[in-house]
This record gives sequence, structure tokens and C-alpha cells, in this order.
Amino acid sequence: MIQEDYIIKIIKKAMEFISKALGLAKEGDFLLSENILKDSYEDITGINLGTLMSLDIDSMNKLLGNNVGEIIVTAEYCKALGKVYKDQADLDNFIHYYKKGLYLMLSNYHRDLYEININILLLYGPIKGYLKNEKHMKILYDFMMDRVAYKKAIEVIFEILEVTDNSRDSILLGETFYAEVLSSSEETMKKAKWTYEEALVSKSEFEKIIKE
Repeated sequence: MIQEDYIIKIIKKAMEFISKALGLAKEGDFLLSENILKDSYEDITGINLGTLMSLDIDSMNKLLGNNVGEIIVTAEYCKALGKVYKDQADLDNFIHYYKKGLYLMLSNYHRDLYEININILLLYGPIKGYLKNEKHMKILYDFMMDRVAYKKAIEVIFEILEVTDNSRDSILLGETFYAEVLSSSEETMKKAKWTYEEALVSKSEFEKIIKE
């Protein structure tokens, strides 16, 4: 209970700053918006956001000290800064912040917290097609499969195929996926909001790709 109260408190505090910063960005004051986000993040966590973003994911987790509240807050700031950069047409920084936030969330998705799960979905959507890290993409695939999100899982497999240039491991992943899907119960398919017919069409598309 104490940990849950702390997580709620730190997220609420962060969202107050984020809301203010995004409001300024909407008015076109991007520099002030960026400064508020970076300064408030350091005030809340004691960590310089620029330093954190320069690290790999394992080092980010280590610096955050396994603090769930700060991990979730970091994802919220990654989304906020990513949006500010996107509004400025700074695609590189937009993708950079969203990737970092997504990979950080994926490395912690085993915690199975709503705030982590929803952030994975919100960070992934806008940067589909820009993901290049096979390790984290496979974790993303596992995340989707754990939630019986078959349509999103195969979407990730297609992206992995592009990144790995149809490697045998990636092809096997796809073949295993379709074997599992086509042997799923009707109840599971209903939960996945997919039909066997749609899965078969998708499998044909997959087979065309791996033959190219």
C-alpha cells in the first residue's frame, strides 16, 4: 500500500508539470516547454534526463534503482518530450525519446502494472516501423502474446523480419505464431478479435514475404 501510494503521488506530481509544459508547447513556446520538462524531471527524480537518455536500457534501470514510480514517470516524460519534438518536426528526437521510453517499459513489463502496460501501447503505436532493436522487439512480441493480442503480435513479427532480413530464427518465430493461433480455441480467437479466416490470409502474406 505504501509503495502504491508513492507511485500515485509521484505520477500525479509529474503529470502536473507535464500538463503545464504541453500547454506551453501547444502555444508554440517549445523551448520553455522543454526546459520545464527536463528541470521538473530532475527535481522529481534527482536524475538528469539528458544523462539518462544517453544510457542503454540496463544502465537506465540501474540508475533508476528499480524504483517503479520513477520508471513509470520516466516513460511519461519520454512521451511528453517526444510530443514536443514531434510538434517541432524534430523526428530524430521524437523517435529517440519514444524508443527509450518503450524499451524501458518493456524491460519492466513483467511487473504487470497498468501504468507500464498502457505506456507500452501508447509508446509503440506512434513509432511503428522505426524499431530496430531485435531484442526488445521480441520482448514486445511476448508482451502482445501474453495479452492474446494476435494482430499486434504478427505486426511485430513482420517488423522483426524487416530488421533481421528474414533470418531463420525470425521465420521460425512466425511459423510458431501461426501454429499457436490456428490451434487456438474459438474463445481465445474471440478474445483476440481475430478469425481463423483472417489468420489464414495473414499466414499467406507471411509466406510470401519469407519467400522473397
